[in-house]
This record gives sequence, C-alpha cells and structure tokens, in this order.
Amino acid sequence: MKKFKILLGVMLGMLAVTLGVSVFCFVSCRDSRGFVTGTRLDNKNVTGMIPEEIIDDVDSEYKGFKIRITENGKTAMEGIAEDYGYIYDRMDAVRELEQILAEQKSNYLSYYKTLFLGSELVLRQAYKFDSNVFKDRVCADNLAEPRVPSSDASFCLNEDGSEYIIADATKGNEIDDRLLREFVQQAIKTAINDGNVATELVIEIPAEAYISVMGSNDKTELIKELPAKNKELRLQNKYKDVNIIYTFGKEEEVLSGNQILEWVGYSGSSDRIVVDQTKIKEYVDELAEIYDTLWLSRKFVTTAGKTVSVDSAHNAYGYRISRENEYKQLKKDILEAKSVKREPIYDGEGAYGNPLYLSRNGTDDLNGTYVEVSIGSQHVWFYKNGKLVVDDDCVTGKISNGHGTIPGAYPLAYKQKSRVLRGGTGAGAYSTFVNYWMPFNLGQGLHDASWRAKFGGNIYYNRGSHGCVNLPLKTAKKIFENIDAGTAIIVYN
Repeated sequence: MKKFKILLGVMLGMLAVTLGVSVFCFVSCRDSRGFVTGTRLDNKNVTGMIPEEIIDDVDSEYKGFKIRITENGKTAMEGIAEDYGYIYDRMDAVRELEQILAEQKSNYLSYYKTLFLGSELVLRQAYKFDSNVFKDRVCADNLAEPRVPSSDASFCLNEDGSEYIIADATKGNEIDDRLLREFVQQAIKTAINDGNVATELVIEIPAEAYISVMGSNDKTELIKELPAKNKELRLQNKYKDVNIIYTFGKEEEVLSGNQILEWVGYSGSSDRIVVDQTKIKEYVDELAEIYDTLWLSRKFVTTAGKTVSVDSAHNAYGYRISRENEYKQLKKDILEAKSVKREPIYDGEGAYGNPLYLSRNGTDDLNGTYVEVSIGSQHVWFYKNGKLVVDDDCVTGKISNGHGTIPGAYPLAYKQKSRVLRGGTGAGAYSTFVNYWMPFNLGQGLHDASWRAKFGGNIYYNRGSHGCVNLPLKTAKKIFENIDAGTAIIVYN
C-alpha cells in the first residue's frame, strides 16, 4: 500500500510538471511571432515563420498554378490560373495567414493540436476570380480540337478519290459551354480548397458536357442516287485538270476544266460525252470580238504622235479567227480531254505561217514591227521590235493623174531582188528594173528608185510613181535586209 501511494505521488507530480510546462509553452508561444511547431503549408515546414516569409516562399507556386483541360486524354487547353480568371493576390494571401496565425496563438486547443498532431495550412482566399476572363477562356471554341456537328449518312470519296461511297452517320463533338464551365470551375475550386496548387491540375472533359447526338443512318435514297453521283464524278475527274490555253503573243486566254465542266454532259443515259455547241460558239465569238483586227477599222499613232484612222475596207493587215473552223477544233479538243496550248485558227493561213503575219502582243497586232508611210510628209519609217531601223524621205504615187498610193494597212506579200516592174498600156506602158521589190497592195510596193535624184517634198503631186513607194537605193536595201514577209505596211495621208 505504501508503494502504491509513492507511485501515485510520482505520477501526479509528473503530470503537474507536464501541465506546467505545457501552460508555460502555450503562454510563451502566444507571444512568439511565427507559426507553431508542426505547421506546414504545401508540404513545407513553416514552423516559426511569419506570414510574409511564408508567402515569399510560395508566391511562385500560386502564381504558376498550372491548369490543363484534356479531351480523350489529349491536351485541349492549358495555362496558369490567371489565364482562367484566377488572379493571385499576395496581400489577400498574407491576410489569410495572419488570421490563421492569430487563431493558433489565441486558441489553446488549436495550439496543442498543431503541436502534437501537426497542421496543414490551406490558402483559400489567395485568388480573386474574374468571371469574364473565365467565360472568355473556357468555351468550346477555344479547345484544340475543332467542334463538328453530327452528320447523317452521306456521300464521301474513297481513299483515291475515284468514286463516291456512302459514309455512316456520325456523332459530333459539340459541347455545352455552360456545362463545361461549371465542371472546370468546380475542379479548380476543389484544387484550391484542398491546397493542390503546387502540381498541375488536369481536368478531363466529362461525357455529360457533350450535347451532340448520333445522326440518321438511313441510306435508302443515297443508294438510289449513288450510280448517277459516280457517273458525274467520272466526268469531273476527266476534265478537272484540263486547260485549253489560247495564245495571243505573250497574252493568254485560259479555258479551264471547271468552265468546260459547265459545257459537257452525257447523252441521255449513255456514257457518251456531249458538248454544248452554244457555249463553244459563245466563247469563240467572244475571243474574236476581243482579238480580231483584220477588216476592222483601226487607230494608229504616228511617229509624230498623231492618231490616224484606217477604215475597215482598207485594213488588210491583222488577225481574224476563222470561227467555223475554231468551233470544230475547240469541240475536238474538249472531247479529247487533254490540255493544249495553241493559237486559235485564223483566216489567211498560207506560206508565211499561221497566221500570215508576224507577231502580236494581245490586241496589239503590230508589236513594234511595221513600216510607216506618210503621204503628206513624203516620209518613211521602219520599226523592228520597237527600234527605229529606217528614217528617210520617199516619193509616193502621182496625185495629178489619179495614181496616188492608197492609204491603209497591208501585210508585206513577199520580197524579191532584181525585179522588172511592168504596167500600163499603149503610150503609158512602162518597164522598170528595181533592185529591191517589196509589194503590199494591188501591185503597189516599196522599192528603190535609182533614177530619182531627189525624194520628199511635193514631187509626188506631178512626178510621183504609179502608186509605189519610191525609196533611195540605200534605204530600200536596208529595209529589204531587215523586213520579213507579213510585216505591216501602214500608209496614211
């Protein structure tokens, strides 16, 4: 009994000492600045630290809180909390820690609980929420995968694009933005309330956020239409890459496969392709309206800068599309379904090539190469590829007896050396040798006139030629050596 009393006394004494020490520690710790032993924040021991010190240590974690939204396991959106409208506020975080610290220091039970069991702090007021930023950020349009609606069974091309097949109905991936936002916001709130901001928050879009339903898979009508659909596809594949290119010098007119497809079709239920002849005619006629220059009135700007007119009856130089022949050729080209690049078929094909004349640049059928003869100035200029080759006086047809050189635009028919020119009858008959003969219209031509001592002036009134353009020997020779058959000769008053 005596031993029991001694043991009881020792135990009571120890309890008293322990209580005394505890009371002493509690009273002492209430006056210290930092958190109680055993306090942790984000798995960090913050014993003895004051709020400002703690926040300095965890600022970057809260600012850099990563949030990633996934769809079927793939990243659909990612960013930090601020991107989602959760803006970290350091002062609010400090104030919240100050409140928790004050509670530890003033509450005896809270102190001992922390001291013996530890305490994990959570900052639930460290973020200010901006609902507008959140709404703008979290929506279906901002997800990585584009949203597609559900579709009914439909036609689609096979892998090589050679025919149509019927694709099954599909279920889209449309999302209700309201449901998506509710889910994401709740997940972020839970992470913050649980203190899980040090690691990335991954939010998988839930099935209930999707609103698309499966489309109709009824293929009855599609099956009926499939043969005609594939027949049309074969026509498209045949012509889609075909280009018929007309050249007008450096300029081109392209009849594309897409335009041709508007002209072609099948003859009834057969596989024979037919072409709309009206469309062909309209197209060729339009080209002719733009590019024809033969037997149409023309304007010509002289070396002196004056614009003169050539009436249609005297415009024998130029291009004219042979419409009937071109209709046939274009139809043939289309039915062959092969790309081709060519000139249109012109009237006047001959020994000088197609066409008779030298070159053109779009609607400009002279293209810098022509002989210019001014009757009024009794002068001749010869340009070749835009450069002046000859600039000299001449003598044209005799006006007084009605043999004046006829104004107009003409192609050079040919050129010949050492030619005897004959004409007239009776007393008016003549036979004249020339070294360089270059005819262009009704026996009129350019040639040397070595018998003349002078050129230019008013000689042509009473002592002019029989209609030809007389030139000094050196001038005629230079033109002859540089000119080609088909070159334009422009004569004006």
